Amino acid sequence: MAHKAVQSAYGDRVEMRGAFVPHDRFLPDRWTGVLEVRWKIDPAHPVVIGAGWFAREITAAGPEVVAEIARSGPERMPVLPGSSLKGAVRQVYELLTPSCRLERGRACRVSPRQTHPRTCPACSLFGAGGLGGRLAFGEARPEDDAWRDQLRVVHTPAAWRPRNAPPGTVRVYDLSKATDPVTGGTRKEEERTWSVAGDFRSRLRLVNASDEELGLLFASLGIGDEHARLRVGGKKYHGLGLVDVELVAARESHPERSEKAGAEAVAFAVRLVEAALQTTERRRTWEAIQRTAAVERPAT
Repeated sequence: MAHKAVQSAYGDRVEMRGAFVPHDRFLPDRWTGVLEVRWKIDPAHPVVIGAGWFAREITAAGPEVVAEIARSGPERMPVLPGSSLKGAVRQVYELLTPSCRLERGRACRVSPRQTHPRTCPACSLFGAGGLGGRLAFGEARPEDDAWRDQLRVVHTPAAWRPRNAPPGTVRVYDLSKATDPVTGGTRKEEERTWSVAGDFRSRLRLVNASDEELGLLFASLGIGDEHARLRVGGKKYHGLGLVDVELVAARESHPERSEKAGAEAVAFAVRLVEAALQTTERRRTWEAIQRTAAVERPAT
């Protein structure tokens, strides 16, 4: 599988392990609340999040066996599962911090006997084995009925198994055709799958997030930079899944209830992103990720 590999700017540095942050009480110097987010999917680069099964469909090209995507309700409305969104954002967050999976290829694990475990930054916020995360992603649903006109079948070349990469490397897929890593040849087989585009909306819930964690989260989402992109779902190697993320509102529920919406919410996010990306290491890594994600080619 062709790919562009982004190497963490931290090199051989061992991941940081911070003090335990509790879930059972609110800390006055940290942010607890809800972020409302809009996921804008370009129709030229639709999102594919497979449901794990196939069906015979009547398409414009005639009857086809097509891979189904995640849907919900009697209307079979397409959705973006929270787990898929969380995984896409976490990948960027891990690159921006010296987190455990970059070094060892696996997340932290916490024993039930550990009452105050020390974990890497990503596991502390997103969670790990034995440790619930302080960040939860809700399911993203279409904002209106426009999704009915955005559903279409895309044909993509079958993917080859990705090559192993050195520790600290994360693959951010480019737009090259899937190739055999040994011969360099391309597969002729195609996969047919439903895809979706349009505007989706979801909520992210945070407990006891520091300003730095918020800034890194906003940077991972690409909020605050009009040219930033996030890659979501499958078929990234074929150019699918490019998403612009907008912050609609930030509602803090502790210590005092407050809400920032629109331009005020974006200004809040930009300030935290600028502070979080002040180090040369983080800025260089973030720019490398964006150079990879920003390449454009219409999906076929």
